[in-house]
Amino acid sequence: MFGRSTGEPHARGGDGVDCAPAPPPYGYVLAVAVAPGQRRRGAGGSLLDRFVAEAREVGVRWVFGFPDEGAGVVGRVSFLRATGFTPVPDPDEKYPAMGRWAQDAR
Repeated sequence: MFGRSTGEPHARGGDGVDCAPAPPPYGYVLAVAVAPGQRRRGAGGSLLDRFVAEAREVGVRWVFGFPDEGAGVVGRVSFLRATGFTPVPDPDEKYPAMGRWAQDAR
């Protein structure tokens, strides 16, 4: 999903802290689903890389990843980290949103 925002030039957390280093539009990863028998073979990372590439093609510079905080959250955070995502500033969240550049940071 790619989103365009109106108003503020950058996404902000609930405390007003900038959480995106680039202006909109942003990409949003809410879930990556891979069949249980196909996990740990690179399919999820390939899907995510493809999403980021398509986001880049439509002008997105920053992609957010939102790990579901239910059971298995540590694994989801590890997966996002392994695919280039880093936590964004959000001091009120144990598992904050994460982000990854789709284009050069310039």
